[in-house]
Amino acid sequence: MNVNTPRDVPTHLLENPEKYITRVGKFLRKSSLDELPQLFNILVGNMSFVGPRPALWSQEDLIEERNKRKVQIIRPGLTGYAQINGRDKVLIEEKADLDKHYLNRFSLWLDIKIIFLTFLGPFLIKTFWKKNKADYWVICLGLFCSTRALLCVL
Repeated sequence: MNVNTPRDVPTHLLENPEKYITRVGKFLRKSSLDELPQLFNILVGNMSFVGPRPALWSQEDLIEERNKRKVQIIRPGLTGYAQINGRDKVLIEEKADLDKHYLNRFSLWLDIKIIFLTFLGPFLIKTFWKKNKADYWVICLGLFCSTRALLCVL
């Protein structure tokens, strides 16, 4: 981020976020290398590979919804059930519901599926979405019978 970026404002709430993100920052975000420091937190034991993504201090609404659902007992993760079901495109309440769903169905097999879909999802989007939207959905539905249906089987 540039030095003149407004402080204490999440990137998605900036009026024109592209003008604040440097080329290096864009590369780090696109390649997810900005997540590497969280690997240290996993090694220390403050986080796990899979769990609800840590909420920003400014996401009081998400924190409140998670507290209502008692999701805060799970260690935060590098990826999570909400991330493979829409990431930031999901409403706050739905994200908290997805975190609760993960808590209720917590298992090693579910974690493996979430990790697999975390890496596979962007590949499918990059490969098929730009070429033909219909192909992307056919592949997703055909292979996975939709992400939610697959993961709800447990």
